[in-house]
Formats: sequence, C-alpha cells, structure tokens
Amino acid sequence: PPVSPFSAKIAGAPDRDEALPLASRIAGGLLVATALLELAFVASGQAGAFEKKLSGAHLLDVALGGALLVGRRERWIRAVTTGRVALGALILTPVFWVTQGWIVGIVQLAFSGGLLLLLVGSPGPLQIAAGVVGSGGVALVGLVGWIEPRVVTDAVAAASGYGSPVQEAQGRKVSWRIELPGDHWRAADEDGDARDTPDIDRTLVWLEKKATLLVMAQAFPKVERLSIDAVTGSILEATGQRMQKFEEISREPLLSYLPAANVVRARAETEGKAVEILYGIYVDGNVVIGALGFAPAEDFSDVERDLRLILASLRR
Repeated sequence: PPVSPFSAKIAGAPDRDEALPLASRIAGGLLVATALLELAFVASGQAGAFEKKLSGAHLLDVALGGALLVGRRERWIRAVTTGRVALGALILTPVFWVTQGWIVGIVQLAFSGGLLLLLVGSPGPLQIAAGVVGSGGVALVGLVGWIEPRVVTDAVAAASGYGSPVQEAQGRKVSWRIELPGDHWRAADEDGDARDTPDIDRTLVWLEKKATLLVMAQAFPKVERLSIDAVTGSILEATGQRMQKFEEISREPLLSYLPAANVVRARAETEGKAVEILYGIYVDGNVVIGALGFAPAEDFSDVERDLRLILASLRR
C-alpha cells in the first residue's frame, strides 16, 4: 500500500516513539536536585565567595537537567549536558582539591563521574546503579550537610586528622594556653602538628571558613631576655621567606597577658591562594611564641574577630 507522506520518516529526524533513555532522565533529576540544593545553600548566606561564583553554572544545570528530566529528546541537550559535566570533572575537581582539600576534590569527581555513567552511551542496569550511587550519594551527602552541617564537617575533620571542636588549646613544647571562642575550632592530632614544619607546636583549624591557626613556641635557655621588636622583625623575615608575596600591612602592640607582644596584619599567598594574616608575636623572658592565623582573603572578615580574641587570650 502507498505510504502517506505525513507518516514517512524524514532522514536524520529522531523517531517520535524513541524515548529518552531512563539513565539520562535520572541524570537530569539528579542534576536539578543538586543545583537547587547549591543555590539554596548560597541563598542561605552560608556559602563562601567561590561557591557564590558558581551560581550561574547551577542555573545552567537546572535548565539542562530539567530538559532531560521531562524527556526532551533533542540530541544537543544531552550532548551539551555531557560536555558540561565533563568540564566540571576536569576543572572543578583540581580546583576543589587545592582550595578545599582532597576529600572535596574526590566528592566532586564522584559526582561528575556518576553523571557521566548515566549520560554516556546506552547504560545497562549495572551502569545505571553505579551512576546513581556515585552522583546520588554525593547529592544525599550534600543534603545532609545542609540540614545538619556538623555531621559532614565531623566526618571531613576525622578524615583530615582533626578531632572534635575544642574551647582551649595548650602547648606541648613550651607551656602556653589559649582560649578558642565558639564551637568550631579543631585541633590537629600530634602528628598533624608538625605537618608543615617542625617548628609548629599546635595546629588549629576552622574548617567551615578554611581558617588556620599555627602556634609556634621556642625557649632560648642561654638568653636572659629578648627584645620584642627584634624578635618580631626576625619572625616576619622568616615568614616572608616561607610564604609567597608576603606583605606587612600594619604592626602594633598587643594587649595580652604576657610582658611583651605585637600583633601584625599582613597578606600573602599560600598554595597559590591569596590569604589575609593576623600574627601574634610574644616574648616572655627567653621564650618566644608566635600565633599565625590566616584565612582566604574573601573569608577573612568572618574569622578576624575570632583570631583577635584568641591572640589576646594567650597566656602561660
């Protein structure tokens, strides 16, 4: 029988009865859910400056993921989404690894890898299951982290060698003590204290703000008394050799429990990132103590008050 021109398939056109693969629709749903979660996190005011810069990418994810979720069959949508996810894996994984730690880098890689398993080729049941576990698991962790941030933070802290939040820290090499405001400063284990340099007595971090406090202490038994100005100059010179683009902004006496102390405001780069610094330098007879606090430049205003309180609390 003759074929109606209205029912004839045009060369190169998709088959109207050809459904979008289930795996692609699942990927779209996960992409939308995760992007909306990230946008909500930004809107809540808890996100850092870098996370805020990704809002445009999250809006794109909502559009692309939504198109896949509702079953749009245009090939370019699936191709663009796949490219977007692949670029995320290639670019964001090393960025997060360097700026937020290896755990966050692996999480990003797992999420992108899971989505690619759902988007590439014609996934079978095992590939779909692996993709859902990879990207869906990360999305679930993100949801838990937003609802109950401490759960995820505690897990990251434990994996990084940090314990539960502490309100006080004491010296191991030399006797000293500081008070830590809030419920967010964590102390490194004994091995982690010397992770960067053997001069470090204690290492403390505020993980959510990517802030670090390094306390260094040393006694000079053969010296009766040290000059606070000479010690400050020597310490800053050594710091400038260790940190790139170190620049002193201000220096002033620090009102503290010890006989002599200075507080120095500075900026530098560490591991390629711009950081702001607050450095407490103390002299007590023949003992020198340095408390170096720093955080990413965009987050420093959130931690400066804490650091000033900590530096003022140091005593022996």
